[in-house]
Amino acid sequence: MKRRGILPDVRTFTIFMDFHYRRGEMEGIQKAWMAMERRKIQPDDVAVRILLRSLGTLSGAIAAEETLLSRPSSTAGAWEEVIAAYGRERNQRKSGDLFLKMVESGVKPSERTFVELARICQPESVLREMDVHNIPPTERVFAAMMHRCAKFGEAQNALEIERMMVSRGIQPSESTQLEIARAFAHGGNVGEVKSRLGERDDLQALNTYIQAYCEQGDVSQAVCTFRSLLKMHEPNERTYGYMIAAHARDGDAGGAELAYKELMEKGLKPYLSIFMDMVHVRHKAGDAIGLLAIYRDALELGLGTRRLLIPIKAALKDLGRPHLVSKLNPR
Repeated sequence: MKRRGILPDVRTFTIFMDFHYRRGEMEGIQKAWMAMERRKIQPDDVAVRILLRSLGTLSGAIAAEETLLSRPSSTAGAWEEVIAAYGRERNQRKSGDLFLKMVESGVKPSERTFVELARICQPESVLREMDVHNIPPTERVFAAMMHRCAKFGEAQNALEIERMMVSRGIQPSESTQLEIARAFAHGGNVGEVKSRLGERDDLQALNTYIQAYCEQGDVSQAVCTFRSLLKMHEPNERTYGYMIAAHARDGDAGGAELAYKELMEKGLKPYLSIFMDMVHVRHKAGDAIGLLAIYRDALELGLGTRRLLIPIKAALKDLGRPHLVSKLNPR
């Protein structure tokens, strides 16, 4: 660009930042951001949101919040990225506190603000704040509430939210029905999952069945459903996550290790609970070196958090290998 006399603009750097974000490369994002600062290019809202989303995903919500608060004026979209980051960390209190700071700073919340809040905060508090700000609840907000219920296994709350939706004239969509089924799957209620999903055989539905069988303790049926899934779909990280959990709970270290190996070989990205399950598996197997390898894998994905580090340290000490704790290299 420079050789041809064309100077890069904010859009150029935004494209680079997005490229590095998709590859999980925080260093590349920071270099692009600093290059903008050196050239005195004012970052637009898209660039700011990519930076905050990257920090929240790869470095943690605290780092994203510090950057957000250091900027004199931020849009609702920027605040929403950090609220979402705390939501991914399941930190309801911080998500709520950040929303209050956002309102106090004079930024008007949008529908998406409440979608992000609904993913982690209590439905009653979200609806109350929506009334305060004269924003009517939409299907997207209710779907996010269902997502929260699915995450925490709150099946009865999911039914109550469904009743609220219907009373407001909003019919649950297919994706909302899936979230209700996931809430029941969390408790191993296979019957209710079947009543919600029926004969659906898409990837998400089959993953939900696998989760339900896993929680019910029926590993053989989970494996059977997994084999059916393989005939129709390419499994994703959720598929392998549920299978790893099923084998881990059944005490089948070999099955869990095989599922984890396939997950990594396919280039899929494990989420935190997969690493937690593998810590349990390798601890039970007495595999101290394997525990170190799990932490290295997590670090590469920006998931080497304190929540993972604590059980690994405890496992190493329990296995009589406390000296290996020094080999853990948190960022």
